Amino acid sequence: MANTRLSMRRIRKVLRLHFEQHRIRRHGRKSTIVTSQLPTDHWHEAIGDATLVDAILDCLVFSAHILKSSGESQRRKRNKLTNSEVSA
Repeated sequence: MANTRLSMRRIRKVLRLHFEQHRIRRHGRKSTIVTSQLPTDHWHEAIGDATLVDAILDCLVFSAHILKSSGESQRRKRNKLTNSEVSA
C-alpha cells in the first residue's frame, strides 16, 4: 500500500506541475486537446485530490467543446479482439 501512496503522490505532483505550466503558457491564448478514456466525473476518485481536479476542470472545461464517443472500441473492431485479449 505504501508504494501505491507514493506513486499517487508522484502522479499528483506531476499533474500539478503540468497543470500550472498549461495555465501559464496556454490558457486563453491557445487551444488544448485533452483525451481520456476516463470520464471527467470520475477524475476526483482516480486522482484523489479534489482541489487539483477542480482547478484542472475549471481551466479546461470553462470554454471547452466536449465530444463524447460511445460504442465499441475501434481498435477492437479493427483487430477483431475479444475482451480477454484486450485485457491481456
